[in-house]
Amino acid sequence: MSLTQGMTAKKLLGYYQNKADQDAREAKARGDLVCWSASVAPSEFCVTMGIAMIYPETHAAGIGARKGAIDMLDVAARKGYNIDCCSYGRVNMGYMECLKETAITGKKPDVLVNSPAADVPLPDLVITCNNICNTLLKWYENLAVELDIPCIVIDVPFNHTMPIPEYAKAYIADQFRNAISQLEVICGRPFDWKKFKEVKDQTQRSVYHWNRIADMAQYKPSPLNGFDLFNYMALIVACRSLDYAEITFKAFADELEKNLKAGVYAFKGAEKTRFQWEGIAVWPHLGHTFKTMKNLGSIMTGTAYPALWDLHYDANDESLHSMAEAYTRIYINTCLSNKVEVLLNIMEKGKIDGTIYHLNRSCKLMSFLNVETAEIIKEATNKFQKVNHDILIPLADHIHFTIKRMDENIMPSNPFTYDIRLLFPDEYEVALKSKEIIKSFINKEINNDEVSFITLHIHSAISSNKVGESMEAARIVHESIIKLQTDLNMKIDIESISYARLMNHIKFLIIRLNTNEQLQMDISEFTKNKFPFAYEQAIRMCDNLSKVLHKELPASEVGYLALHLERILSSAFQN
Repeated sequence: MSLTQGMTAKKLLGYYQNKADQDAREAKARGDLVCWSASVAPSEFCVTMGIAMIYPETHAAGIGARKGAIDMLDVAARKGYNIDCCSYGRVNMGYMECLKETAITGKKPDVLVNSPAADVPLPDLVITCNNICNTLLKWYENLAVELDIPCIVIDVPFNHTMPIPEYAKAYIADQFRNAISQLEVICGRPFDWKKFKEVKDQTQRSVYHWNRIADMAQYKPSPLNGFDLFNYMALIVACRSLDYAEITFKAFADELEKNLKAGVYAFKGAEKTRFQWEGIAVWPHLGHTFKTMKNLGSIMTGTAYPALWDLHYDANDESLHSMAEAYTRIYINTCLSNKVEVLLNIMEKGKIDGTIYHLNRSCKLMSFLNVETAEIIKEATNKFQKVNHDILIPLADHIHFTIKRMDENIMPSNPFTYDIRLLFPDEYEVALKSKEIIKSFINKEINNDEVSFITLHIHSAISSNKVGESMEAARIVHESIIKLQTDLNMKIDIESISYARLMNHIKFLIIRLNTNEQLQMDISEFTKNKFPFAYEQAIRMCDNLSKVLHKELPASEVGYLALHLERILSSAFQN
């Protein structure tokens, strides 16, 4: 009879957590390799090679949850690791220093003897990946230097556009193959591609059942207390390529489905509100956080952090492109629009009433500038009365990276600053106030290009019209004007009244298209005969606008665009 037969999911979780650590200790005792790996680095390669795995981030979180982090942080501080560094990293560095001292002296230091930390061995190699943050690169490089062991780095570039382009997938797939080649050298044997396929299949089964669990939060009342995702997260991180995770997650998902059918819910169904948790869990006070919210009748039914390990891909894809896409599309490694989409989908699916943000200042990437953003939203609310507060996440994200760029003296220009100002004058006015707000917090002043970017966020919060449509239209107009300047060898003043009228026309053109309104007067024939060149340019502009707006422009719009273009060209010729 199996030791795990009849165990509840909760007991399976504890059993397999301990077993994974025991596997590593036994591997070390046998003289087999042990790897310390970043949490979202591909586990499939090391598992295929039979290398035991330990995950420093998960291990550090466990130390924090058991209230043992302070001692390890003190060790790290004495070794010179600055308090501004990632606290996961510092806890791990402190623990590593204790293990190193033990290996050198043959005696455990008192801080380790008294620590509640799970007992894991020193690594023989480390493997890291920068799809969460670049801190991981220096963290694991440091481990490799301190312990004089190999370090495998898998470069996963940030995705500035979505969907993920094929060249990015191809590049990451090459990174995967390079990592495999390095493991072959370290292990002294060839990679087993047949076993690799089995490991990929196993990973996908684990991910499938992990998503089954997360999906249970969509029901109202919810059978799932979302904080359980943080508890079970240890296995999706550390054991997703082993059957440990599959067995545990399947058991938990089955239990939840059974409870749902029986009408057994978390909080006994007495949920008053539902919230999304955004950010890292408060590991030392996870239970306290849960109990506090429970006492308020508020249940967590959405969170993006555990969803980082929704690593579904096609296990049969031998090109590794599908696997590459899975490891690069995680929401904190993708562009703003996708990140927002992911978070909004989680909110919608979980039927949430609000969001709780946990600001962990040691994690700069996930610590949004919520205070500053809230001030800007307040300004917008005062002016426009009704504001979609979903802009909080993307706007905070944008401000965070704006300040980061300022610190690095990298300030990209916005060629559409003036166009944005013309299209959204009221929103621009509010955004200008954000300039003062941000300066009051950081004593640095953003430029007008950044103001125009903030303008777009504000517009998206007060309008049902898509910002992307307006900006694509503005781009077409802007590029058409630039081309005319070049072709005709003239200077067109984009700050002229004629240009402002053109952009205002474009603004209302989009509104007309979205509301199926028609111009009451058609002046196409008049402008065609009177201004043939401008009319020809207007036809081209309308064709391009139709492509980006995915709608056919009525013929009447051509005539008015031609009239605006004629005014602009006439002014340019006169000057």
